[in-house]
Amino acid sequence: MLHGIKLLKRSLILSHSRHGFRLWCGVFIGSFLGLQNAMAAEFQLVKGNQFELCQDYKQNLDYYPELEETPMYIPFHLDFSDFREVEWVDLVPGEYLEEIKIHVQDQWDLRGRLTEEERFVQWEKRKDKILQKLAEGTLRLGKASFDANHDGNRETVYRFGQHIWPSLYKEDGFTFAWSLFVRPADDERASQQLRAYSRTPLIPFYYKGRVFYLGGGGGYEFEILEPNELSTLNKVHLRNVCMFKIIK
Repeated sequence: MLHGIKLLKRSLILSHSRHGFRLWCGVFIGSFLGLQNAMAAEFQLVKGNQFELCQDYKQNLDYYPELEETPMYIPFHLDFSDFREVEWVDLVPGEYLEEIKIHVQDQWDLRGRLTEEERFVQWEKRKDKILQKLAEGTLRLGKASFDANHDGNRETVYRFGQHIWPSLYKEDGFTFAWSLFVRPADDERASQQLRAYSRTPLIPFYYKGRVFYLGGGGGYEFEILEPNELSTLNKVHLRNVCMFKIIK
């Protein structure tokens, strides 16, 4: 039920094509183990044992007992076809500067309470660094189409950043970790819903045709999250359904 083949080390392996790049591996384990050499590891499912999703993902993890130094990426094994990666199309970030600006402002205005002047100040603080990284080609922008909030509609979701794991490339309180957003002009409601998680590194993936997210937990833990719409608040909550721990 998951697919992919080799454990990937250190950095993302991107598959380049005329359609842009896509993340070759399905999901990551981001934990600050600080390892320099491969180690034997056992994965323990500590929450969600009653769910088929969690059990299947645990079985996939068991195919990869040798871990390299962090951050680590665990691909989907061919035996687990119910899992599928989200395919991202590479974009030219310089053509989306206004969208990037709004997204960066939203990352520092999660609840939408800042004034326009305060949002302008937040962008000005980071603009030069972001433009420099865009010129260097170290910040990437991609897009994909999937049902990000389980409302039955496919949204165009953008992914912006430098690396999936926030501890790398941390500069002046800004991590440049991958972050997801929907343009307000495309879908105002979905944009507001994802805004609350715009500073949370997440990797979306498919399980039996539905999108879930992999995120890092505390210590050696990582988790799978499911969108759970809170209709009374017009918000979407990412509900923790699976929690895994790496046992030395």
